[in-house]
Amino acid sequence: MAASKEKKGFLSGSLLTHIVNLRRRMAHDMENSTGNLLWIASAKIKGENTSDLAGLVAQVRKAISRVDGDFIKELRDEDEGKTLISGMIRDIGDEASKDGVEHFGFSSWCKLGFYEADFGWGKPVWVSSFGVENSVFMNLIILVDTQAGDGIEAWVTLDEQDMAILERDEELLHLAMFDPSPLTTSNSFLP
Repeated sequence: MAASKEKKGFLSGSLLTHIVNLRRRMAHDMENSTGNLLWIASAKIKGENTSDLAGLVAQVRKAISRVDGDFIKELRDEDEGKTLISGMIRDIGDEASKDGVEHFGFSSWCKLGFYEADFGWGKPVWVSSFGVENSVFMNLIILVDTQAGDGIEAWVTLDEQDMAILERDEELLHLAMFDPSPLTTSNSFLP
């Protein structure tokens, strides 16, 4: 949002969506199912309030907390489920298509056990999202546990101008490192 303000000269509205894993919220065993079971929680903030990061975080938490057992029951009902799904898609699409609104998508891959997977070659040294240069997914942030389990990596996809602004953000530089090597973030990587 700071990059948007620096680029445009004003605070624009933002829509933040976060993927919610439905499997963890379901009461019954999902042993015989495959594929992704997810929901998209969203929060929006108008341009004049964009500096209120705490308010945006509270909205996201509230949206995620609504995805509970009662919500899952509604979603499983064929008619109510279709209504909920189509309503969610319509609302996010309507909000994201408004002039001046920037959409930021989040997904957390934390605590999914990626570093425990062993397909015969040993456990992974480094887990990443997709690592494709010139990705079609812009304004996407994927959170992943570090291999040592003592931190979180944020895989951020922005256009070049926004990324350059982000990399200069003093507040963020006090909290995070940009492009750390996976070979130096933990002694467990060394032979």
